[in-house]
Amino acid sequence: MNHFCKEANQLQSDGFERKLTLTERIQLRIHLLICGACRNYSDNIKLLHTVLRDLRKGGRVDESIALPEKDRTRIGEALKNDSNS
Repeated sequence: MNHFCKEANQLQSDGFERKLTLTERIQLRIHLLICGACRNYSDNIKLLHTVLRDLRKGGRVDESIALPEKDRTRIGEALKNDSNS
């Protein structure tokens, strides 16, 4: 991860706590246009923020964003194997 990616990730996190300045928003958008890894991070952090916000409100998590069964099984197996080690 390079300096620009670290800065972009920090800006994305900051954006949940405060309104980014125009310059910061432009810098972030430009970086996201050219960096697929940071676009993926952006999608993931937005999803996580949405899920946590819904849980804080006492609501149910939207089923459309739930992990598919095969992924839940894979993660469960990995956790089970890890706890047996």
